[in-house]
Amino acid sequence: MGVFFFTIWLITFVCPYIYYSISLGPMLGFIFGGTSNLYLPYIWFFETTDSTNNDISQLFKEKAPVRQWKNHMLEQEYGAEEDMKTSTIQEIEHLVSLDVGFVHD
Repeated sequence: MGVFFFTIWLITFVCPYIYYSISLGPMLGFIFGGTSNLYLPYIWFFETTDSTNNDISQLFKEKAPVRQWKNHMLEQEYGAEEDMKTSTIQEIEHLVSLDVGFVHD
């Protein structure tokens, strides 16, 4: 958490100098965009390889540290997605079975 606050402080402190003193102005966005593009392939290919969106969501729900994602065992077993689909279908069937005033042919 301390690293986060230090980074935010550093950006807030340095950006006005870069914006006005170096006269970059709005081109400051290229600096942030460029650094983001440097880290994007790492995150895309190495950090989340072999993980589905549901796996990543589950890791966030379990509050697993990001450094331990590769070795972390999920509490929810695979196939729970099928349970979610089934419950969603059951909920839809229940809503359809209710008479909410729709005209039926």
